[in-house]
Amino acid sequence: MNFEELYEKNFNKIFAYVKIRIYDKTATEDVCSAIWLRALDKIKYYDAAKGAPEQWLFTIARNEIVNHIRYKKLKSFVLLDFLEDIFYDSAPLPQEQMQNRENISLLQNALKFLSEREKDLISLKFYSAMNNRQIAAVSGLSESNVGTILNRAAQKLKTVLEGKI
Repeated sequence: MNFEELYEKNFNKIFAYVKIRIYDKTATEDVCSAIWLRALDKIKYYDAAKGAPEQWLFTIARNEIVNHIRYKKLKSFVLLDFLEDIFYDSAPLPQEQMQNRENISLLQNALKFLSEREKDLISLKFYSAMNNRQIAAVSGLSESNVGTILNRAAQKLKTVLEGKI
């Protein structure tokens, strides 16, 4: 597997997936850097028999996001989370600038009503353009379970966005 091709083909998908899970541009860039460094370091261990390169890469991405979230929670116990408010950068990505900023904000607020698993699957589906079969391979869930969770999460988002919650 050629790392450069993997990077070129998947950079935007990985970045979008991380951004929707983390909400912070600087942290997104840091986590993406960690993902690509780990992928470069571990590419020699990639086994095509275990799945497609994209599945391998999104597994690395999910693990790095989980590590980031754990670190952030740990940091809040040390009472350093107030610094994030000072340095928070909510500047949208160039492709997002074309979208209505208010709608982005509403969607980000609505995503807070979802569980971590629901957010993860929504991110893989809509921000990384993966189908249910690919998501099932990455997440370890069955394809039908992925579909059910996505459907329920979408209904929950709809309810929140309509102001019923």
